[in-house]
Amino acid sequence: MANLSLSREADLQLERQLKTLNKPAIKTFKTQEGDTIDCVDINKQPALDHPLLKNHKVQTVNVGMKKDVPYFGVDGRLEVWNLTVAKDQYSFTNMWIQNGPPDQLNVILAGWTVSPAINGDQLTRLFTFWTADGARTTGCYNQLCPGFVLTNCSITPNYPLRLTSTYEEQYDVKILIYQDQPTGNWWLVLSDDNVFVGYWPKELFNHLSGGAETVAWGGIAIAGKNGNSPPMGSGLLNLSFRSTCYIRNIQYVDTQNKFRNPDGALEQHLDRSTCYGLKDWKNCGRKEMYYCILFGGEGGRCGD
Repeated sequence: MANLSLSREADLQLERQLKTLNKPAIKTFKTQEGDTIDCVDINKQPALDHPLLKNHKVQTVNVGMKKDVPYFGVDGRLEVWNLTVAKDQYSFTNMWIQNGPPDQLNVILAGWTVSPAINGDQLTRLFTFWTADGARTTGCYNQLCPGFVLTNCSITPNYPLRLTSTYEEQYDVKILIYQDQPTGNWWLVLSDDNVFVGYWPKELFNHLSGGAETVAWGGIAIAGKNGNSPPMGSGLLNLSFRSTCYIRNIQYVDTQNKFRNPDGALEQHLDRSTCYGLKDWKNCGRKEMYYCILFGGEGGRCGD
């Protein structure tokens, strides 16, 4: 992904996007962190301003998962950390699905981030991202543009995660992205509590109607203007349990509508090995964590 530091042009574009989000609220409440959340009529939310969603009807929750594609969903428990990043840096722990050629790449990501540029603070928050053309002209983070349809008024794509890990105590969040076969829409679920946050309508994509060809788990770090990369995961590179970020209980949904673990079928991809590391450890030393990976690092000057 490209550096997302806000130029003047991007700043104006963000302002235009924010204006489209102003809808009359039917209920407003404030979170413990001071965030004000406006609940709007579910059929008048900003997501439905997208021109391709003119006739789209909001989907109700459907736990019937009839699947008949190569990768029909992705699941995992992402350990949650709070990092210190610069105002123009981005650090993500996430999982994603994608399909299509490079110039028409359809991508959906979800996980947690520390990103002052997106959220205006140093809190660890949920995030979503989508694009239908490799982020050239379509898509955005969270709900900064029309597209993602929100179905939960309390937990939104930038929801703050209050419990974060330390070296003594660890916390994770269980996230599921899956395609509802009857409708073709892609759902985001916090599956510990069975919270259906919302979904990406099928109309947004031209290469995800029949599932995804690639699913992945890991981290993304985007450098600031000065070239320094942010920390990723826990911010440590030693790849040992309790000090390095994990993603555990990794699963994908197969053509038989079953959750499967990778069973050693993962392909590793690592950029900037001087700053970040990756360890495919099967269970991270604990049977109940199967299938598990460790990853992350300090960041810094990582080279060209």
